[in-house]
Amino acid sequence: MTRSTVDVIILGSGFGGSLLGLLLAKTGRSVVTIDRSSHPRFAIGESSTPLADAALADVAKDFGADELWPLTRYGLWKDRLCGVTCGLKRGFSYFHHHPGRDLTGEIIRDRQLLVTASADDRHSDTHWLRSDVDQYIFECAHTAGAIQFTDARYELRQTDSGWQVTGKTDRQTFSVLSAFIVDATGRSSELLNHLRISGQENEIQTNTCAVFAHFDNVLRNEDLLAQRGYDTTEHPYHCDDAAVHHVLDTGWMWQLRFDDDSVSVGLVMNDLADWASKSATRIWEEQLGRFPFLRQQFENSRIVRPAEGLIKTQRLQRLKTRAAGPNWAALPTAVGFIDPLHSTGIAHTVYAVRRIAGVMRNHRVPDAAWLKRYSDQLITELKLIDRLTAGCYESLPNFELWCAWSMLYFAAATTTEHIRAREDTFGPVFLLAGDDRFTHLLIQAQACLRDRPQEFTDWLRTAIAPWNSVGLMNPNNGNLYHHTTAPADLIPNPGEMSKEF
Repeated sequence: MTRSTVDVIILGSGFGGSLLGLLLAKTGRSVVTIDRSSHPRFAIGESSTPLADAALADVAKDFGADELWPLTRYGLWKDRLCGVTCGLKRGFSYFHHHPGRDLTGEIIRDRQLLVTASADDRHSDTHWLRSDVDQYIFECAHTAGAIQFTDARYELRQTDSGWQVTGKTDRQTFSVLSAFIVDATGRSSELLNHLRISGQENEIQTNTCAVFAHFDNVLRNEDLLAQRGYDTTEHPYHCDDAAVHHVLDTGWMWQLRFDDDSVSVGLVMNDLADWASKSATRIWEEQLGRFPFLRQQFENSRIVRPAEGLIKTQRLQRLKTRAAGPNWAALPTAVGFIDPLHSTGIAHTVYAVRRIAGVMRNHRVPDAAWLKRYSDQLITELKLIDRLTAGCYESLPNFELWCAWSMLYFAAATTTEHIRAREDTFGPVFLLAGDDRFTHLLIQAQACLRDRPQEFTDWLRTAIAPWNSVGLMNPNNGNLYHHTTAPADLIPNPGEMSKEF
Protein backbone atom coordinates (compact mmCIF):
# COMPACT_ATOMS: atom_id res chain seq x y z
CA MET A 1 0.00 0.00 0.00
CA THR A 2 1.14 3.53 -0.83
CA ARG A 3 0.89 5.71 2.29
CA SER A 4 1.50 9.44 2.21
CA THR A 5 0.82 12.65 4.08
CA VAL A 6 0.47 15.70 1.85
CA ASP A 7 -0.47 19.35 2.02
CA VAL A 8 -3.58 19.04 -0.17
CA ILE A 9 -5.86 16.29 -1.45
CA ILE A 10 -7.82 17.13 -4.60
CA LEU A 11 -10.80 14.98 -5.51
CA GLY A 12 -11.26 15.11 -9.29
CA SER A 13 -8.71 15.53 -12.07
CA GLY A 14 -10.72 17.43 -14.66
CA PHE A 15 -9.70 20.87 -15.85
CA GLY A 16 -10.16 22.59 -12.49
CA GLY A 17 -8.69 19.88 -10.30
CA SER A 18 -5.65 19.37 -12.52
CA LEU A 19 -5.10 23.13 -12.85
CA LEU A 20 -5.15 23.51 -9.08
CA GLY A 21 -2.79 20.56 -8.70
CA LEU A 22 -0.39 22.12 -11.21
CA LEU A 23 -0.34 25.52 -9.50
CA LEU A 24 0.04 24.09 -5.99
CA ALA A 25 2.88 21.86 -7.12
CA LYS A 26 4.54 24.93 -8.66
CA THR A 27 4.48 26.59 -5.22
CA GLY A 28 6.14 23.58 -3.60
CA ARG A 29 3.06 22.14 -1.98
CA SER A 30 2.69 18.37 -1.94
CA VAL A 31 -0.49 17.38 -3.77
CA VAL A 32 -2.42 14.18 -4.38
CA THR A 33 -5.20 14.14 -7.00
CA ILE A 34 -7.69 11.26 -6.89
CA ASP A 35 -10.25 10.52 -9.60
CA ARG A 36 -12.75 7.73 -10.17
CA SER A 37 -12.18 7.98 -13.93
CA SER A 38 -9.18 8.57 -16.21
CA HIS A 39 -8.11 10.59 -19.24
CA PRO A 40 -8.93 11.19 -22.03
CA ARG A 41 -12.66 11.55 -21.46
CA PHE A 42 -15.55 13.46 -22.97
CA ALA A 43 -16.57 16.72 -21.30
CA ILE A 44 -18.34 19.92 -22.23
CA GLY A 45 -17.80 23.46 -21.00
CA GLU A 46 -15.63 24.22 -24.00
CA SER A 47 -15.86 27.93 -24.79
CA SER A 48 -13.20 30.28 -23.48
CA THR A 49 -13.64 34.06 -23.15
CA PRO A 50 -11.41 37.13 -22.76
CA LEU A 51 -11.83 36.86 -18.97
CA ALA A 52 -10.76 33.21 -19.02
CA ASP A 53 -7.75 33.94 -21.22
CA ALA A 54 -6.64 36.84 -19.04
CA ALA A 55 -7.09 34.84 -15.83
CA LEU A 56 -5.04 31.97 -17.26
CA ALA A 57 -2.35 34.41 -18.33
CA ASP A 58 -2.30 35.86 -14.81
CA VAL A 59 -1.74 32.47 -13.18
CA ALA A 60 0.81 31.48 -15.81
CA LYS A 61 2.79 34.58 -14.89
CA ASP A 62 2.20 34.53 -11.12
CA PHE A 63 2.94 30.82 -10.61
CA GLY A 64 5.57 30.32 -13.28
CA ALA A 65 3.23 27.93 -15.09
CA ASP A 66 4.60 28.42 -18.59
CA GLU A 67 2.61 25.38 -19.72
CA LEU A 68 -0.55 27.50 -19.58
CA TRP A 69 0.56 30.30 -21.91
CA PRO A 70 -0.47 28.50 -25.13
CA LEU A 71 -4.04 28.19 -23.83
CA THR A 72 -4.43 31.95 -23.57
CA ARG A 73 -4.48 32.85 -27.28
CA TYR A 74 -5.38 31.03 -30.47
CA GLY A 75 -2.13 31.94 -32.21
CA LEU A 76 0.05 30.69 -29.35
CA TRP A 77 -2.00 27.51 -29.14
CA LYS A 78 -1.51 26.74 -32.83
CA ASP A 79 2.22 27.48 -32.57
CA ARG A 80 2.91 25.43 -29.45
CA LEU A 81 0.14 22.86 -28.85
CA CYS A 82 -0.46 21.35 -32.25
CA GLY A 83 -1.41 18.02 -30.66
CA VAL A 84 -4.19 19.55 -28.53
CA THR A 85 -7.37 20.33 -30.46
CA CYS A 86 -9.01 23.73 -30.20
CA GLY A 87 -11.19 26.01 -32.30
CA LEU A 88 -11.09 29.69 -33.22
CA LYS A 89 -13.48 31.90 -31.25
CA ARG A 90 -13.66 35.51 -32.40
CA GLY A 91 -16.85 36.36 -30.56
CA PHE A 92 -20.49 35.51 -29.90
CA SER A 93 -22.89 34.97 -32.82
CA TYR A 94 -26.68 34.84 -32.42
CA PHE A 95 -29.34 33.97 -35.00
CA HIS A 96 -33.07 33.95 -34.33
CA HIS A 97 -35.50 31.37 -35.73
CA HIS A 98 -39.30 31.14 -35.85
CA PRO A 99 -40.80 27.64 -35.92
CA GLY A 100 -41.64 26.50 -39.43
CA ARG A 101 -40.03 29.54 -41.10
CA ASP A 102 -36.68 29.66 -42.84
CA LEU A 103 -34.28 32.57 -42.70
CA THR A 104 -34.12 34.69 -45.84
CA GLY A 105 -31.69 37.36 -46.96
CA GLU A 106 -34.28 40.08 -46.33
CA ILE A 107 -34.92 39.23 -42.68
CA ILE A 108 -31.52 38.01 -41.42
CA ARG A 109 -30.42 41.54 -40.52
CA ASP A 110 -33.24 41.76 -37.99
CA ARG A 111 -32.52 38.31 -36.59
CA GLN A 112 -28.82 38.40 -35.78
CA LEU A 113 -26.41 39.71 -33.19
CA LEU A 114 -22.61 39.42 -33.50
CA VAL A 115 -20.39 40.64 -30.67
CA THR A 116 -16.65 40.73 -31.28
CA ALA A 117 -14.45 39.47 -28.45
CA SER A 118 -10.95 39.72 -29.98
CA ALA A 119 -9.14 42.00 -32.37
CA ASP A 120 -7.83 39.33 -34.76
CA ASP A 121 -7.45 35.59 -35.16
CA ARG A 122 -4.03 35.31 -33.57
CA HIS A 123 -5.15 37.01 -30.35
CA SER A 124 -8.50 35.26 -30.34
CA ASP A 125 -10.23 33.18 -27.71
CA THR A 126 -10.60 29.46 -28.25
CA HIS A 127 -12.97 26.50 -28.08
CA TRP A 128 -11.43 23.68 -26.07
CA LEU A 129 -11.76 20.03 -27.02
CA ARG A 130 -11.94 19.16 -23.37
CA SER A 131 -10.78 15.56 -23.72
CA ASP A 132 -7.50 16.92 -25.12
CA VAL A 133 -7.14 19.97 -22.88
CA ASP A 134 -8.03 18.22 -19.62
CA GLN A 135 -5.52 15.47 -20.36
CA TYR A 136 -2.88 18.05 -21.24
CA ILE A 137 -3.26 19.92 -17.93
CA PHE A 138 -3.44 16.60 -16.05
CA GLU A 139 -0.09 15.61 -17.56
CA CYS A 140 1.38 19.05 -16.79
CA ALA A 141 0.37 18.64 -13.14
CA HIS A 142 2.05 15.21 -13.04
CA THR A 143 5.25 16.65 -14.52
CA ALA A 144 5.17 19.43 -11.90
CA GLY A 145 5.08 16.84 -9.10
CA ALA A 146 1.43 16.13 -8.33
CA ILE A 147 0.78 12.51 -7.31
CA GLN A 148 -2.24 11.14 -9.19
CA PHE A 149 -4.52 8.15 -8.69
CA THR A 150 -7.02 7.52 -11.51
CA ASP A 151 -9.68 4.87 -12.05
CA ALA A 152 -9.72 4.86 -8.26
CA ARG A 153 -12.27 3.40 -5.90
CA TYR A 154 -11.96 5.27 -2.63
CA GLU A 155 -13.57 6.33 0.64
CA LEU A 156 -13.35 9.59 2.60
CA ARG A 157 -12.92 9.89 6.34
CA GLN A 158 -12.46 12.92 8.55
CA THR A 159 -9.71 12.63 11.15
CA ASP A 160 -8.56 14.74 14.07
CA SER A 161 -5.91 16.29 11.83
CA GLY A 162 -7.95 16.65 8.65
CA TRP A 163 -8.81 14.05 6.01
CA GLN A 164 -7.95 10.51 5.06
CA VAL A 165 -8.70 9.01 1.65
CA THR A 166 -8.16 5.27 1.24
CA GLY A 167 -8.72 3.33 -1.93
CA LYS A 168 -7.27 1.29 -4.75
CA THR A 169 -6.64 1.38 -8.45
CA ASP A 170 -5.99 -1.54 -10.77
CA ARG A 171 -2.31 -1.28 -9.87
CA GLN A 172 -2.13 -0.32 -6.21
CA THR A 173 -3.84 0.54 -2.96
CA PHE A 174 -3.30 3.87 -1.25
CA SER A 175 -3.96 5.81 1.92
CA VAL A 176 -3.49 9.58 1.90
CA LEU A 177 -3.67 11.98 4.84
CA SER A 178 -3.98 15.74 4.55
CA ALA A 179 -5.04 18.73 6.62
CA PHE A 180 -6.93 20.18 3.63
CA ILE A 181 -9.07 18.77 0.83
CA VAL A 182 -10.64 20.29 -2.30
CA ASP A 183 -13.75 19.04 -4.11
CA ALA A 184 -13.15 19.25 -7.86
CA THR A 185 -15.56 16.45 -8.79
CA GLY A 186 -18.05 18.64 -10.66
CA ARG A 187 -21.66 17.51 -10.65
CA SER A 188 -20.79 14.53 -8.43
CA SER A 189 -19.99 16.94 -5.56
CA GLU A 190 -18.46 14.01 -3.70
CA LEU A 191 -16.98 15.90 -0.78
CA LEU A 192 -19.99 18.21 -0.42
CA ASN A 193 -22.35 15.26 -0.41
CA HIS A 194 -20.13 13.43 2.08
CA LEU A 195 -20.43 16.49 4.32
CA ARG A 196 -24.19 16.59 3.66
CA ILE A 197 -24.08 20.19 2.47
CA SER A 198 -27.65 21.01 1.51
CA GLY A 199 -28.79 22.41 -1.81
CA GLN A 200 -30.65 25.63 -2.55
CA GLU A 201 -31.94 25.01 -6.05
CA ASN A 202 -35.15 26.78 -5.09
CA GLU A 203 -33.10 30.01 -5.10
CA ILE A 204 -32.19 29.58 -8.78
CA GLN A 205 -34.44 31.28 -11.35
CA THR A 206 -33.05 29.56 -14.46
CA ASN A 207 -34.71 26.22 -15.20
CA THR A 208 -33.35 24.37 -18.24
CA CYS A 209 -32.34 20.96 -19.55
CA ALA A 210 -30.04 20.01 -22.42
CA VAL A 211 -29.31 17.46 -25.14
CA PHE A 212 -25.80 17.51 -26.60
CA ALA A 213 -23.00 15.71 -28.47
CA HIS A 214 -20.19 16.39 -30.95
CA PHE A 215 -21.00 16.11 -34.65
CA ASP A 216 -19.19 16.20 -37.96
CA ASN A 217 -20.49 17.13 -41.43
CA VAL A 218 -22.34 20.12 -39.97
CA LEU A 219 -22.78 22.78 -42.66
CA ARG A 220 -21.34 26.17 -41.82
CA ASN A 221 -23.77 28.92 -40.89
CA GLU A 222 -21.94 31.37 -43.13
CA ASP A 223 -22.48 29.14 -46.17
CA LEU A 224 -26.17 28.68 -45.42
CA LEU A 225 -26.66 32.42 -44.93
CA ALA A 226 -24.95 33.10 -48.26
CA GLN A 227 -27.25 30.56 -49.95
CA ARG A 228 -30.17 32.59 -48.63
CA GLY A 229 -28.91 35.79 -50.21
CA TYR A 230 -27.26 37.44 -47.23
CA ASP A 231 -23.93 39.23 -47.75
CA THR A 232 -21.87 37.82 -44.89
CA THR A 233 -19.01 40.26 -45.57
CA GLU A 234 -21.00 42.66 -43.38
CA HIS A 235 -20.12 40.52 -40.37
CA PRO A 236 -17.23 41.67 -38.17
CA TYR A 237 -15.74 38.14 -38.33
CA HIS A 238 -16.63 34.79 -39.90
CA CYS A 239 -19.75 33.99 -37.93
CA ASP A 240 -18.84 30.31 -37.41
CA ASP A 241 -15.56 31.33 -35.72
CA ALA A 242 -17.52 32.04 -32.57
CA ALA A 243 -19.77 30.64 -29.91
CA VAL A 244 -22.81 30.36 -32.16
CA HIS A 245 -26.25 30.64 -30.54
CA HIS A 246 -29.36 29.73 -32.53
CA VAL A 247 -32.12 31.39 -30.52
CA LEU A 248 -35.41 29.48 -30.62
CA ASP A 249 -38.84 30.03 -29.11
CA THR A 250 -38.24 27.91 -26.00
CA GLY A 251 -34.46 27.83 -25.77
CA TRP A 252 -31.37 27.89 -27.94
CA MET A 253 -28.74 25.74 -29.64
CA TRP A 254 -25.00 26.15 -29.12
CA GLN A 255 -22.47 25.39 -31.85
CA LEU A 256 -18.71 25.44 -31.17
CA ARG A 257 -16.56 24.44 -34.13
CA PHE A 258 -13.13 22.86 -33.60
CA ASP A 259 -10.22 22.92 -36.00
CA ASP A 260 -10.79 19.25 -36.90
CA ASP A 261 -14.18 20.49 -38.21
CA SER A 262 -16.16 18.62 -35.58
CA VAL A 263 -18.74 20.75 -33.79
CA SER A 264 -19.94 20.69 -30.20
CA VAL A 265 -23.72 21.10 -30.37
CA GLY A 266 -26.33 21.30 -27.67
CA LEU A 267 -30.01 22.14 -27.36
CA VAL A 268 -30.87 23.95 -24.12
CA MET A 269 -34.59 24.18 -23.50
CA ASN A 270 -36.78 25.76 -20.83
CA ASP A 271 -40.03 24.15 -21.98
CA LEU A 272 -39.81 21.12 -19.71
CA ALA A 273 -43.40 19.88 -19.59
CA ASP A 274 -42.81 16.53 -21.33
CA TRP A 275 -39.01 16.41 -21.19
CA ALA A 276 -38.80 13.31 -18.99
CA SER A 277 -41.02 11.22 -21.26
CA LYS A 278 -38.92 11.77 -24.42
CA SER A 279 -35.61 10.26 -25.44
CA ALA A 280 -32.64 12.42 -26.39
CA THR A 281 -33.03 11.37 -30.03
CA ARG A 282 -36.71 12.24 -30.13
CA ILE A 283 -36.10 15.68 -28.60
CA TRP A 284 -33.30 16.32 -31.08
CA GLU A 285 -35.30 15.24 -34.13
CA GLU A 286 -38.42 17.14 -33.09
CA GLN A 287 -36.54 20.40 -32.60
CA LEU A 288 -34.63 20.14 -35.87
CA GLY A 289 -37.88 19.38 -37.64
CA ARG A 290 -39.34 22.68 -36.44
CA PHE A 291 -36.59 24.90 -37.92
CA PRO A 292 -35.78 24.57 -41.65
CA PHE A 293 -32.35 26.24 -41.37
CA LEU A 294 -31.18 23.82 -38.68
CA ARG A 295 -32.73 20.83 -40.42
CA GLN A 296 -30.67 21.57 -43.53
CA GLN A 297 -27.55 22.24 -41.49
CA PHE A 298 -27.61 18.79 -39.87
CA GLU A 299 -29.07 16.80 -42.75
CA ASN A 300 -25.89 14.76 -43.36
CA SER A 301 -24.27 15.10 -39.94
CA ARG A 302 -23.27 12.27 -37.63
CA ILE A 303 -22.30 12.02 -33.98
CA VAL A 304 -18.58 11.51 -33.36
CA ARG A 305 -18.42 12.03 -29.56
CA PRO A 306 -19.22 10.62 -27.06
CA ALA A 307 -19.30 6.93 -27.93
CA GLU A 308 -22.77 6.54 -26.37
CA GLY A 309 -24.28 9.23 -28.60
CA LEU A 310 -26.60 12.06 -27.60
CA ILE A 311 -26.61 12.90 -23.89
CA LYS A 312 -29.80 14.10 -22.26
CA THR A 313 -29.66 15.89 -18.91
CA GLN A 314 -32.19 16.50 -16.21
CA ARG A 315 -32.44 20.02 -14.83
CA LEU A 316 -29.03 21.65 -15.28
CA GLN A 317 -29.27 24.01 -12.33
CA ARG A 318 -27.91 23.10 -8.92
CA LEU A 319 -26.43 25.09 -6.04
CA LYS A 320 -25.08 24.13 -2.62
CA THR A 321 -25.39 26.37 0.44
CA ARG A 322 -21.66 26.32 1.22
CA ALA A 323 -18.47 26.24 -0.84
CA ALA A 324 -15.87 25.94 1.95
CA GLY A 325 -15.45 24.95 5.58
CA PRO A 326 -12.78 24.61 8.31
CA ASN A 327 -10.50 22.24 6.35
CA TRP A 328 -12.03 22.07 2.89
CA ALA A 329 -13.09 24.03 -0.18
CA ALA A 330 -14.88 23.26 -3.43
CA LEU A 331 -14.46 24.51 -6.98
CA PRO A 332 -17.41 26.19 -8.74
CA THR A 333 -18.71 23.19 -10.71
CA ALA A 334 -18.85 21.11 -7.52
CA VAL A 335 -20.78 23.88 -5.74
CA GLY A 336 -23.25 24.65 -8.51
CA PHE A 337 -23.99 25.14 -12.15
CA ILE A 338 -26.38 27.51 -13.89
CA ASP A 339 -26.37 27.17 -17.68
CA PRO A 340 -23.96 27.11 -20.66
CA LEU A 341 -25.31 30.46 -21.86
CA HIS A 342 -22.64 33.22 -21.70
CA SER A 343 -19.75 30.69 -21.50
CA THR A 344 -18.86 31.52 -17.90
CA GLY A 345 -17.58 28.11 -16.75
CA ILE A 346 -13.89 28.15 -17.72
CA ALA A 347 -13.27 31.67 -16.46
CA HIS A 348 -15.09 31.11 -13.17
CA THR A 349 -13.10 27.94 -12.51
CA VAL A 350 -9.80 29.74 -13.13
CA TYR A 351 -10.83 32.56 -10.77
CA ALA A 352 -11.57 30.08 -7.98
CA VAL A 353 -8.42 28.02 -8.56
CA ARG A 354 -6.33 31.18 -8.46
CA ARG A 355 -7.83 32.13 -5.09
CA ILE A 356 -7.11 28.76 -3.48
CA ALA A 357 -3.63 28.38 -4.95
CA GLY A 358 -2.82 31.96 -3.97
CA VAL A 359 -3.75 31.62 -0.32
CA MET A 360 -2.08 28.22 0.00
CA ARG A 361 1.25 29.63 -1.04
CA ASN A 362 1.58 30.88 2.53
CA HIS A 363 -0.93 28.81 4.51
CA ARG A 364 -1.22 25.03 4.72
CA VAL A 365 -4.85 25.58 5.71
CA PRO A 366 -6.56 28.91 4.98
CA ASP A 367 -8.00 30.58 8.06
CA ALA A 368 -11.72 30.54 8.83
CA ALA A 369 -12.31 34.13 7.76
CA TRP A 370 -10.72 33.53 4.35
CA LEU A 371 -12.70 30.32 3.81
CA LYS A 372 -15.97 32.04 4.68
CA ARG A 373 -15.16 34.84 2.28
CA TYR A 374 -14.34 32.30 -0.45
CA SER A 375 -17.61 30.46 0.14
CA ASP A 376 -19.77 33.56 0.24
CA GLN A 377 -18.14 35.08 -2.84
CA LEU A 378 -18.41 31.92 -4.92
CA ILE A 379 -22.10 31.49 -4.18
CA THR A 380 -22.73 35.20 -4.83
CA GLU A 381 -21.04 34.81 -8.21
CA LEU A 382 -23.16 31.79 -9.14
CA LYS A 383 -26.30 33.67 -8.18
CA LEU A 384 -25.22 36.61 -10.34
CA ILE A 385 -24.68 34.25 -13.29
CA ASP A 386 -28.21 33.00 -12.66
CA ARG A 387 -29.64 36.53 -12.88
CA LEU A 388 -27.69 37.27 -16.05
CA THR A 389 -28.99 34.04 -17.58
CA ALA A 390 -32.59 33.92 -16.40
CA GLY A 391 -33.51 37.19 -18.09
CA CYS A 392 -32.59 35.82 -21.52
CA TYR A 393 -34.96 32.89 -21.10
CA GLU A 394 -37.64 35.17 -19.70
CA SER A 395 -37.39 37.33 -22.82
CA LEU A 396 -38.20 34.47 -25.20
CA PRO A 397 -39.52 34.31 -27.85
CA ASN A 398 -38.81 38.04 -28.39
CA PHE A 399 -35.36 38.31 -29.99
CA GLU A 400 -35.09 42.06 -29.47
CA LEU A 401 -35.54 41.56 -25.74
CA TRP A 402 -33.10 38.63 -25.76
CA CYS A 403 -30.44 40.83 -27.40
CA ALA A 404 -31.08 43.70 -25.03
CA TRP A 405 -30.88 41.52 -21.92
CA SER A 406 -27.67 39.90 -23.22
CA MET A 407 -26.04 43.32 -23.07
CA LEU A 408 -26.11 43.05 -19.27
CA TYR A 409 -23.69 40.13 -19.50
CA PHE A 410 -21.45 41.92 -21.98
CA ALA A 411 -21.47 45.02 -19.77
CA ALA A 412 -20.42 42.97 -16.74
CA ALA A 413 -17.76 41.09 -18.70
CA THR A 414 -16.18 44.11 -20.39
CA THR A 415 -16.24 46.15 -17.18
CA THR A 416 -14.55 43.30 -15.31
CA GLU A 417 -11.92 43.11 -18.05
CA HIS A 418 -11.11 46.79 -17.50
CA ILE A 419 -10.93 46.68 -13.68
CA ARG A 420 -8.92 43.47 -13.31
CA ALA A 421 -5.86 45.37 -12.16
CA ARG A 422 -7.74 46.84 -9.19
CA GLU A 423 -7.83 43.83 -6.89
CA ASP A 424 -6.75 42.71 -3.43
CA THR A 425 -4.89 39.60 -2.38
CA PHE A 426 -8.11 37.58 -2.63
CA GLY A 427 -8.11 38.09 -6.37
CA PRO A 428 -10.59 39.78 -8.70
CA VAL A 429 -14.35 39.50 -8.28
CA PHE A 430 -16.07 37.65 -11.12
CA LEU A 431 -18.53 39.56 -13.34
CA LEU A 432 -19.24 42.37 -10.83
CA ALA A 433 -20.70 39.95 -8.28
CA GLY A 434 -21.10 41.82 -5.02
CA ASP A 435 -21.31 45.20 -6.76
CA ASP A 436 -24.47 46.54 -5.12
CA ARG A 437 -25.14 49.05 -7.89
CA PHE A 438 -24.93 46.43 -10.62
CA THR A 439 -27.06 43.99 -8.63
CA HIS A 440 -29.67 46.71 -8.20
CA LEU A 441 -29.57 47.32 -11.96
CA LEU A 442 -30.32 43.64 -12.57
CA ILE A 443 -33.27 43.74 -10.17
CA GLN A 444 -34.64 46.85 -11.86
CA ALA A 445 -34.06 45.34 -15.30
CA GLN A 446 -35.98 42.21 -14.45
CA ALA A 447 -38.91 44.26 -13.16
CA CYS A 448 -38.94 46.37 -16.32
CA LEU A 449 -38.71 43.29 -18.55
CA ARG A 450 -41.75 41.79 -16.84
CA ASP A 451 -43.89 44.88 -16.37
CA ARG A 452 -42.95 47.14 -19.29
CA PRO A 453 -41.38 44.96 -22.00
CA GLN A 454 -42.20 47.50 -24.72
CA GLU A 455 -40.01 50.06 -22.90
CA PHE A 456 -37.23 47.69 -21.87
CA THR A 457 -34.67 48.24 -24.64
CA ASP A 458 -34.78 52.04 -24.44
CA TRP A 459 -34.78 51.98 -20.65
CA LEU A 460 -31.78 49.64 -20.49
CA ARG A 461 -29.81 51.69 -23.02
CA THR A 462 -29.80 54.53 -20.48
CA ALA A 463 -29.58 52.46 -17.31
CA ILE A 464 -26.54 50.47 -18.45
CA ALA A 465 -24.44 53.57 -19.16
CA PRO A 466 -22.15 53.39 -16.06
CA TRP A 467 -20.96 49.94 -17.17
CA ASN A 468 -20.93 50.58 -20.91
CA SER A 469 -17.46 51.59 -22.05
CA VAL A 470 -17.50 49.70 -25.39
CA GLY A 471 -20.56 51.07 -27.18
CA LEU A 472 -23.14 48.44 -26.31
CA MET A 473 -26.75 49.02 -27.41
CA ASN A 474 -25.81 51.45 -30.15
CA PRO A 475 -29.00 51.61 -32.25
CA ASN A 476 -26.99 52.45 -35.38
CA ASN A 477 -24.75 49.38 -35.60
CA GLY A 478 -27.35 46.89 -36.79
CA ASN A 479 -26.47 44.46 -33.99
CA LEU A 480 -22.97 44.01 -35.45
CA TYR A 481 -20.37 44.93 -32.84
CA HIS A 482 -16.93 45.30 -34.41
CA HIS A 483 -15.14 46.76 -31.40
CA THR A 484 -15.99 45.47 -27.92
CA THR A 485 -12.60 43.97 -27.08
CA ALA A 486 -10.65 44.82 -23.97
CA PRO A 487 -7.28 46.56 -24.27
CA ALA A 488 -4.56 44.15 -25.41
CA ASP A 489 -2.39 44.88 -22.38
CA LEU A 490 -4.91 43.16 -20.11
CA ILE A 491 -3.30 39.86 -21.10
CA PRO A 492 0.36 39.78 -20.04
CA ASN A 493 2.90 39.27 -22.77
CA PRO A 494 3.84 35.60 -23.19
CA GLY A 495 7.35 36.83 -23.79
CA GLU A 496 7.50 36.90 -19.98
CA MET A 497 7.78 33.11 -19.97
CA SER A 498 10.75 32.07 -17.87
CA LYS A 499 11.92 29.56 -20.45
CA GLU A 500 11.19 28.44 -23.97
CA PHE A 501 8.22 26.14 -23.79
